[in-house]
Amino acid sequence: MPAARSQDVPRQILILHQLAQVAFHVLAIDHDASAVAIRRIEGHRLEQRPLARFEPGEADFDQICRVNIDGTYRVFEACRRAGPRRIVYASSNHAVGFTQRSALLPVDVPLRPDTYYGVSKVFGEALAALYADKYGMEIACLRIGSCFERPRNVRMLSTWLSPGDVARLVDACLTAPGLGFATVYGTSANTRGWWDLEPARALGYQPLDDAEVFAGEILIACGELSEDDPDYRYVGGPFTEVRPPGQAGG
Repeated sequence: MPAARSQDVPRQILILHQLAQVAFHVLAIDHDASAVAIRRIEGHRLEQRPLARFEPGEADFDQICRVNIDGTYRVFEACRRAGPRRIVYASSNHAVGFTQRSALLPVDVPLRPDTYYGVSKVFGEALAALYADKYGMEIACLRIGSCFERPRNVRMLSTWLSPGDVARLVDACLTAPGLGFATVYGTSANTRGWWDLEPARALGYQPLDDAEVFAGEILIACGELSEDDPDYRYVGGPFTEVRPPGQAGG
């Protein structure tokens, strides 16, 4: 599928799911090209994934605002105007990043973002709720953990979301009957996981992967986490300590 591009503006990635063909297509559009977005997404269901990302640092607020806040609004509004009734929104664990560890973390905890990025995801979830309630759209917000080919540290033994499982999770959200509005955590079936996956399972998500297969080598290299380590203590782990560009500590 051809992409509408700009050299000056960060792009959105729209993963379009055509149920008739059971296939995924990737479309890149400018975050502010609403008219192009409407033409491109007519007749599709989609996952909207903004590209203002950082690991493990913070982007500046202007960039996050332009891409993750303004850009997210424009994509949602384009969907409303063009007709797709179902959206899978890639939110993040950083929307609740300052939430402290518990035996099993429910999805209905208070929103406590750990970064400007997390704030933008809170906005995205609120916008999704608005479009579901006001316009009758079906929207799932995925609070994604750590989506990599394999876990990279001890924290990710709990938060890892494998490439295979992210595909299974998105597919479940796209095909679940009567979705309405839903917020779910996005992790694999990790032995050390502590985020409640039952809301995702209720939509048909069946994770197959477990970060524990990597635990031996990771623990040899890194050792276990102490309970006062942010990686252990908070949902957002080390992102609770990062600072935006130009900000000093304190």
